[in-house]
Amino acid sequence: MTIEDRIQDFSQLKNVPPFCWLICFEERPLQGIPPGGNGPHLLAFSTEANAQAFLSGREKYFGNEPLSVIKIDSADSLKSLLGEPCRDPRYAAPPCGLVFDFDYSTGKAKQVISPAKASKSAASEIAQSFLAPPIPEHSQRAPRDKSAKRTAGIIGGVAGIIILVFVGVGVIRGMKSGKIPAFAFLNTPTLTPTATQTPTPLPTFTPTQQPWQVHFTDDFSSNKYNWPLLDNAVSEGCGTENSYFENNAWIWKVEATGGCVFWRNNGLIAVKDFDVSINVEQLPNSSNGDYGLTIFTLDNSYTLNLTVDPSNSTFTIDTNDTGWKTLIDWTYSSAIHRTGSNRLRIVAQNQTYMFFINGEQMGSTADTVIKSGYVGFNLGTHTAGDSVTMSFDNFELFTNR
Repeated sequence: MTIEDRIQDFSQLKNVPPFCWLICFEERPLQGIPPGGNGPHLLAFSTEANAQAFLSGREKYFGNEPLSVIKIDSADSLKSLLGEPCRDPRYAAPPCGLVFDFDYSTGKAKQVISPAKASKSAASEIAQSFLAPPIPEHSQRAPRDKSAKRTAGIIGGVAGIIILVFVGVGVIRGMKSGKIPAFAFLNTPTLTPTATQTPTPLPTFTPTQQPWQVHFTDDFSSNKYNWPLLDNAVSEGCGTENSYFENNAWIWKVEATGGCVFWRNNGLIAVKDFDVSINVEQLPNSSNGDYGLTIFTLDNSYTLNLTVDPSNSTFTIDTNDTGWKTLIDWTYSSAIHRTGSNRLRIVAQNQTYMFFINGEQMGSTADTVIKSGYVGFNLGTHTAGDSVTMSFDNFELFTNR
């Protein structure tokens, strides 16, 4: 069976509840490559209204096209379309990835699944990603409306020039005078080829001429790197902090009197180019909170933060000196585990920073403020009365200083 046959079958569905809605060009799905992506992706939408809004947004760039919205009845049906061959030789060969709920007005998608990942995912996993619960209100603030408590002194410093490159979701580059769409389509089977955008690739790090000069690892079986040991340390307006070693992990607990972000580092080594990673887990019987990896300037006046809220599988990337600057607002990712640990990683080279969660890249930014700095952690509480406990383990740091 070809994909044209499958689409013909779906177009005849009547009294069947929809699982999602698919954008089609003539009798086959419209394919595209999201910025930073590889291989063909299909476009699916959670509601018919979202799909129609996409058509309206695309028309502004490409004019009238033979596009339609087709109802898909189940996650299994959607999964099957990712591997179906096509009679049209201009149609990119499967497997295909998926882009969910792309919005031309914002240049963002709810979720992007690569062809490689989609081909390995069960239909139930795709359904879970697509039908992920909405981000709760506390995770929608931009910038974060939390007080800030650092390990050293008054918040200060100068905001840097931030250039953000998103992966799959986020602000899409290359829109010039309204002539280039916010989603780059490939091999659209039409007699008159339409303009396409070559995705802006994410920075890739080539091996440095010299190997990493310093390599730190810490299983937290002892306090060999002098992580803070806190005993009811008071942060005015935010709460009290305790930290200790237990079960080969560094435990950080906050009793909150308000929604705040706390930072800690041990001044282990000043780094410039580096690769740092840590496993973090929110412990049972803990109020919902967030945690992350942070890069500090040497005077602790400026931070670059990768933060995860495991309760709803969202992350954010931001900076803070005299105020928050959001680089990627709270975004859902199926890579984030709601229970158990998440491995967070930041790689820096030549003042470009790449962010990873459980091996998947979340974004990249250039930051000229941090000439050299320290690596550390952050912990966030949401409201007064929260009791948030996080476990940090398996720390690893490679650096060329």
